Amino acid sequence: MKRILKCIIVEDDPMAAALLEQYIESADGLHHIGTHPDSLMASLNIQRQKPDVVFLDINISGLDGPEMISLLDHKPQIIITSGIDKNSFVDYDIDIIDFLSKPITQKSFHKAVEKCIENSEKTTTPC
Repeated sequence: MKRILKCIIVEDDPMAAALLEQYIESADGLHHIGTHPDSLMASLNIQRQKPDVVFLDINISGLDGPEMISLLDHKPQIIITSGIDKNSFVDYDIDIIDFLSKPITQKSFHKAVEKCIENSEKTTTPC
């Protein structure tokens, strides 16, 4: 049986969040368990719900996305979503699976998700 990956979106742009929700709902092997527009609520729910994957906007209200993740005990797989160019991304001390530039295409989304699925198949527990 194929494992279903639980996903949380941390995104303050409602249109970008809605698009990610649509992509997750239409993808095989993913289950959307929450969307949060700020880092405080996101960090609480990530600790409580222990998602396998977090789609994380870099520039989010409260702590920025990577700072928030670095403080968590639970370390999910991270897919960064951002309006800035990947080459402009400051390398934070967190492991990321992929970097999606906005606007996010379905093709780039599925490519990033495939990396998460492959990574989860290599491990017996979520990252």
